[in-house]
Amino acid sequence: MDRHYSAMRCNLFHAKIGTTSATPQMPTVEDALDAYSELVRIWRAIAMYVGGFRFVGSGLITYAGYAMHMAGVFAQVLFNATEDDTLPAITDTLVSPKNCTIVDFDSSNYIGEIAPGRVENLGTIDVSARELLPPFRRITTSIGDTLYSIDYMMGGLDVNGVDQFEYRQRWRLLNTGMPRTYFD
Repeated sequence: MDRHYSAMRCNLFHAKIGTTSATPQMPTVEDALDAYSELVRIWRAIAMYVGGFRFVGSGLITYAGYAMHMAGVFAQVLFNATEDDTLPAITDTLVSPKNCTIVDFDSSNYIGEIAPGRVENLGTIDVSARELLPPFRRITTSIGDTLYSIDYMMGGLDVNGVDQFEYRQRWRLLNTGMPRTYFD
């Protein structure tokens, strides 16, 4: 009730822009999508229990199962950065295809579940303890010797002048056997 009725429905439908009284806290788009996803699961459970409906499909994984699976996948996650401006390709196997300098993150950790169906990794670099770093154009995620993902920044990201650089990477579960809850 608190999350779906008070925090979502009431704040969305009773917010009055421009009034002098205190307006309710508007949820973010991500909060609204999360709440919708949860409501779909609740609706599905009620329909199965009360109406005797059966939903047949594949691709269903629970949030807990997803978090547990991803903990195994990211048990030894490694982040690297490079000034290499090579556009990411599905066939990439190297952090820096042009053999540019590779900056290893000081720490790369799996944080775990941060919300239902969402997990997060965190990488940090103690910039104050390093010489001048090149601009980051590619930040890569590796699992062992396998390149897992590449975040590309056109123009590069200059991290010099800060004490610490944090890179947070979120992964979201999208079940193909459930109604669509995420829209581009």
